[in-house]
Amino acid sequence: MWPWEHLAVGYLCYSVAVHAVDGHAPDGQWVLLLALGTQVPDLVDKPLAWSLDVFAVGYGPAHSVLVVGPALCVAAAVAVRERRGEPAVAAFGIGWLSHLAGDLVYPVLRGDPVPVGRVLWPVASFPGPVTDRGLVERALVYFLRYLAQILSLEPSPLLVVQIGLVTAVGLLWLADGAPGPLAAWRLLDGR
Repeated sequence: MWPWEHLAVGYLCYSVAVHAVDGHAPDGQWVLLLALGTQVPDLVDKPLAWSLDVFAVGYGPAHSVLVVGPALCVAAAVAVRERRGEPAVAAFGIGWLSHLAGDLVYPVLRGDPVPVGRVLWPVASFPGPVTDRGLVERALVYFLRYLAQILSLEPSPLLVVQIGLVTAVGLLWLADGAPGPLAAWRLLDGR
């Protein structure tokens, strides 16, 4: 999945959860943590694999439920014990876990089997492409391939689903009051 698709899936999960539990739209500051959570696995594992050769593929500890699950449980326990931070842990955790779920569902939508090895590091591995391309070159090749699909006159059914997902979640985000940008501005402005 592309970063914006991970963000869309994460926002969909988070918005539905907040509406169900609290009965209102998500708060902007927690949406920022959600957004970060949706990107962390790739921000950690892809550079470690594609630039530093720590892993053979871009699926390592930040993509592993065996690492992420316990880490989020510890964070939640600390937040509850300290009686603060539960919304932050929930938002970040939903973002992170939705990323892992997206990485499992996406190949299935292409007709491939569920790649369970992606989320079970270090007990399982996921075979990756054999290439000597670095982080920037590999990301550029993937993006240009994606862009060519978009610009073709015959988009794949998966591409239609991707565009539909991002569009639908964008409309949900607008209906929720577009939470996040104002909170980011306040954070950057120091207020």
